[in-house]
Amino acid sequence: MKATRDVRWGTDGDWTTGEIEFRLVAPGKREVSLIGTFNDWREGRDSLRQDEDGVWTLEKDLGQGHHEYAFVADRMRIADPYARRVRWTEYGPVGVIEVPSQEYAWRHDEAWRPPFEDLVLYEIHTGDFSPEGTFDAVTQRLDYLRDLKVNGLLLMPVTVGDERDYWGYRPVFLFAVRERFGAADDLRRLVDEAHGRGMAVILDTVLAHTGRDHPYMQLYDWDHSPWYGESLSGMKNDFGLPTLDYRKEATQHYLRDVNQYWLRAYHVDGYRYDYAKLIGMDNGDGMPFLVKTAREVKPDAHLIAEHVPEDPKITDETGMSGVWHQQIVLGVEAMLTEDSVQDKSWDNLDDLVKMIDPTRDGYKSGQVWINYTESHDEGRVVEKVMSRGFDEVTARRKAALGIAIICTMPGQPMLFHGQEWGENSAKNEQENKIHWAKLETEGGRGLHAFTRRMCQLVHEHSALRSAGFAVDAVDNDAKTLVYHRWNQEGDELLVALNLRGEQQTLRIPFPSEGRWKEIFTDRMLETDGETSYEMEGYSPAIFVKQGSLTGWGDG
Repeated sequence: MKATRDVRWGTDGDWTTGEIEFRLVAPGKREVSLIGTFNDWREGRDSLRQDEDGVWTLEKDLGQGHHEYAFVADRMRIADPYARRVRWTEYGPVGVIEVPSQEYAWRHDEAWRPPFEDLVLYEIHTGDFSPEGTFDAVTQRLDYLRDLKVNGLLLMPVTVGDERDYWGYRPVFLFAVRERFGAADDLRRLVDEAHGRGMAVILDTVLAHTGRDHPYMQLYDWDHSPWYGESLSGMKNDFGLPTLDYRKEATQHYLRDVNQYWLRAYHVDGYRYDYAKLIGMDNGDGMPFLVKTAREVKPDAHLIAEHVPEDPKITDETGMSGVWHQQIVLGVEAMLTEDSVQDKSWDNLDDLVKMIDPTRDGYKSGQVWINYTESHDEGRVVEKVMSRGFDEVTARRKAALGIAIICTMPGQPMLFHGQEWGENSAKNEQENKIHWAKLETEGGRGLHAFTRRMCQLVHEHSALRSAGFAVDAVDNDAKTLVYHRWNQEGDELLVALNLRGEQQTLRIPFPSEGRWKEIFTDRMLETDGETSYEMEGYSPAIFVKQGSLTGWGDG
């Protein structure tokens, strides 16, 4: 008896009984055999049969126990590209199958999970998030994250890649969990427990290229590869890695299987597609293909493209849920460091305004934006500000300003682990544990409380999850900015930012008359238009129209 297939063109079967169908896509090869612990690693004992599509197949009952295996194709030994578990040996990687493998008992499949527009995201590198560096350690801190008021976890790559690649952006085995983080069921438990707390889990996945050690790179030379070639976008790979060619049938079969597997087998809620610019799109191939195949399995999957530089087409023409809004990083960094960053300048506040106004970049709506000031690709705000000569106290005040911006502008805010207390370690693509002890410092507790309040504000006010947005006042000399948010249900907020270090009196043009409450001071204003308001240096003021409708409440 065979279980329901998780994949179509790769090794699959019944993991409880050991009735496995071994499959290898290798068109044009003369012979393929299966070797492993079950036949003393001897070639020719278990030969595979080839069909007209170049798919080699063998059905084998492994029986109970621990089994390791590999393929030999025309005398070349390779690991299974579809292996669910991988062990590295002196002869190279091998697939691992344990029989019986008990199916994980999901407890929270029916739990509510947030729609895309309600997400407050938190990016995690599993190895750096805790001293243990494991999935279980993340699971143990889910209550902390829920208390912070984040409701979406974005996990950096969890698949097996080049062993020298700590971050995971050079994937090799795209169906196997990186065991330095824990076992497959440890990841399933993390997803399950997150769902039980009303949190979505999104995987950062790399489908633009592979590492050079990928089995498919070993099977053919470059010019005859059924998988690799040129990108749809016509770009060259910036990292010199093998590019997957989405025009090729074998590539489409393989990536469809990868794209659907984690949704089925791990019940994740969606993906961040790394390097979407390289993947490209053409006549339904590339990014539209990934959207289509993911939603065949999960119609409401949260699908986010990292497309740098940005292009509104990536959401407007593909059905992608959202896009990595990298421009806000540059604009806010220029404002907080009081410097120039690429083409963004402290001398021109319009640079920031452009970054928070979706109409200026040609987007139909800013609700597709994932807004952030820190991620794995950027350095820490506190570290960047301090590198310009500011002290740590000031750097944290500026970091709070950045958090206020991403939580109140159109789109979904995202934090990078440790950002909530002002983690200031330098960017490092090797092991770089966050320092939980900093949360217990006075400055760490203060920024954490501020971050929590801002995340809560996103949940409380549906206006912050709507398209209603307008810039009301910009003063480049004073470095002040005022904008407001609203929706059709009557929820209304106004945001004022003092980006200078000096106390200033702002003339704030309130968009409607009535009573407005400032959330940090509880000060109540009665206004029928423009009103003077004293603001501390490097501070936000956020006013809520009294009678506004709210979301989650104070939970």
